[in-house]
Amino acid sequence: MLLHVCKRLKARKRLSFSSSSSHHSSSITTSVLQDRRRRTLDVKRDTAPQSTRTILPCTRSLTVSLMPYERSQEQARFMRDNPAAVTTAPVDAPISATQGALPASTSPGLDVPLTQEQELSRPVKPDGTPARLADVHMVTSRDEAARVAQLIRDQYRDRWFAVDTEVADIDVKKESPCGHGRVTSLSVYCGDDANFALPGEPSKRQLWVDTLGVNDEGEGLAVMEEFRVFLEDPSIRKIWHNYSFDRHVLANHGIVPRGFGADTIHMARLLDSSRRGTKSYSLESLTGDYFRGDAGMEQRSKTSMKELFGKGALKKDGTEGKVKKLPPIDEVQRDPEQREKFIDYSAFDAKATFKLYEVLRDQLQERVCKVNPPVAEACKMQPGWTMWDLYQKFWQPFGGLLVDMERAGMLVDRDHLAAAQIQAEADQEEARKFFQRWAATRVPAAKHMNVTSTAQIQQLLFAGVCNAKGNTKLAHVRAFKADNLDGIIEEGKKAAKKHIEFELHGVWGPEKDSPLQPEQVTPTGWPAVSVPVLRSLAGKAGAARKALAELPDSSISSMDDLGSLDLDVDVNDPIEVVPPPAAAVKLKISSKQVEALEAEAEQKGFGKLYAAFGGGKEGLEACAAVDALCNVGAIDTLLSNFILPLQGSEVSTRDVNGNLNRIHCSLNINTETGRLSARRPNLQNQPAMEKDRYKVRKAFTADTARGNTLIVADYSQLELRLLAHIADCKSMQTAFKLGGDFHSRTALGMYDHIKEAIDQGKCLLEWEDPNSKPPVPLLKDMFASERRKAK
Repeated sequence: MLLHVCKRLKARKRLSFSSSSSHHSSSITTSVLQDRRRRTLDVKRDTAPQSTRTILPCTRSLTVSLMPYERSQEQARFMRDNPAAVTTAPVDAPISATQGALPASTSPGLDVPLTQEQELSRPVKPDGTPARLADVHMVTSRDEAARVAQLIRDQYRDRWFAVDTEVADIDVKKESPCGHGRVTSLSVYCGDDANFALPGEPSKRQLWVDTLGVNDEGEGLAVMEEFRVFLEDPSIRKIWHNYSFDRHVLANHGIVPRGFGADTIHMARLLDSSRRGTKSYSLESLTGDYFRGDAGMEQRSKTSMKELFGKGALKKDGTEGKVKKLPPIDEVQRDPEQREKFIDYSAFDAKATFKLYEVLRDQLQERVCKVNPPVAEACKMQPGWTMWDLYQKFWQPFGGLLVDMERAGMLVDRDHLAAAQIQAEADQEEARKFFQRWAATRVPAAKHMNVTSTAQIQQLLFAGVCNAKGNTKLAHVRAFKADNLDGIIEEGKKAAKKHIEFELHGVWGPEKDSPLQPEQVTPTGWPAVSVPVLRSLAGKAGAARKALAELPDSSISSMDDLGSLDLDVDVNDPIEVVPPPAAAVKLKISSKQVEALEAEAEQKGFGKLYAAFGGGKEGLEACAAVDALCNVGAIDTLLSNFILPLQGSEVSTRDVNGNLNRIHCSLNINTETGRLSARRPNLQNQPAMEKDRYKVRKAFTADTARGNTLIVADYSQLELRLLAHIADCKSMQTAFKLGGDFHSRTALGMYDHIKEAIDQGKCLLEWEDPNSKPPVPLLKDMFASERRKAK
């Protein structure tokens, strides 16, 4: 018999035989390299029925260890349906020593949970229902919804309920849940001993509510309406994973959840604020970490919806691609082939949230909250407080307050933003034309170039420069393509092509090496043309343009008060190519002249191009052109990061007339320092005062028609005051006692030209009379950039 078993195992290529003469025993085991954890099963005769097992008449212990993923599907089903057949005892042990049921949610012998996808592949009952769905009570009618909602209020109202939603019609990466998203289902869980089943049915602990409707969407909305009282009852405590999202999407249906008890995302962040990458705060990641055997849990981990229901995009040949894309949620929920799988996934969200809450609560209760005595006294914190006490006292109500703020939103003046957009786009076009006009005087084909192309800018400024990681050079001439916007028809052709080809060489000539030395290089070793590099070449913003405007023969006018461009360029004029002076192409100056020009440039705020082009008007024009190029990028940043997003419908709700009204960002407690962060849009990252040329900050306003006022408040150098106290720095303490602007005083000590301006009376350090305007600008206004650096 032993030889017969060995032959069968060898045929499967899973045999590892070992013997020990000293102990007169042998064992046959399989080695699975993918996982160290083993499942053990008694060897059965080939002729024995699956419902029985045979003990071999052998005096030696015989154990066969097989991984479930290595078995055939029939063997895996047998093991799941017959847990009594699984044992870790020798085969000659009594049968009573090996009997007993296994936990329904774990695999025998494994110290990690099955994923949700593995659980969904469990065997089916005779009626075809997956085993996992047997614990889910499904509500699809209004009558049943009324019964269950009443049951919750009458029998379970003193419990804590985990609630979760599935939502359609929203792009969570771009859109705010305020005003976007439609709830398709609810899932509820309140403990292992709860029962939502109909009388006479087996107990069902998980509740799943169809708010989409199987065929009639109106019926689905009626079902959700029956749960309004439960959701809005402040006395029934509710647990959420990302309370903000669920509350906002329910509010889209006119339901305002109350009774906020806990948010497992905030609890997890309070417990560990350093999770990054794969260890995120998603339900999948947290359950995967906390639902482990060593944590005393016997739960399956959460699997992402994309992994379960995602479908590969079809290729041209009709086959399915590898990259998965999630279909619309309402389609998945109504798909007959996916519905049962979807219900199990959705219902488990609430159960996973509830179990995660219990684990996080227990761990927070085990940690002592250590706070400085003055802080503890001010916050009325009792001795022996735990981190759970801290969460309940401060984090939980603060989390609810943040969600209230998100829902209220911020009123913006859309007319002001629309006007700012028009002006910004016009300025950007002027800056683009200005740079192209200058470049076309040296490289005729530059009139076709894309000024935002890194490769094309690199070719103009650094042609012939050696690669930092090799001996190769950047080509003197390179070919590029551009859209044929002017409809140019090539000679011998009847129609214009969609694209035209053009060649660019360096601004110093077709066969000339650039005299510029790259300040930064790309990972591949080529010269970088990032904003810092271009700013170094152009110099201080506006300095070269101002100097050009002061030249008698200059065609460039002065800048206006906002510092925006006034380049005297008609954006509708075609770019004409004017050949450069011969001296500009064949530039030869001595090293001493270069040093003198560099010193002049540094003193006057010009960039490195000033000396590279021999100074004078040629140098100023080069600096002014690249300064304009920097402005193209700066204006694009203001448009793409601030002006356009604040007008977008993705983050806005509409008023009673259907007009876009308030914007709603997401406020999060997700920094290691405990500070707030905002996204979609980031209202904490509005343009700095000195860079806000289009007054984006003025767009934020209050509903004055209702008598509201927008109050702006900020701590005055809070961190520096704390530093002065902790470090006991006498000079800092004296400065704060004297009052005034500490950052302006710091800038005064750092920059000689600021001290010179103060001494000459061109600006004031501070102005104490709030009822009158100072006679000259204040330091913080005239030298805002330097003051900001001093901070």
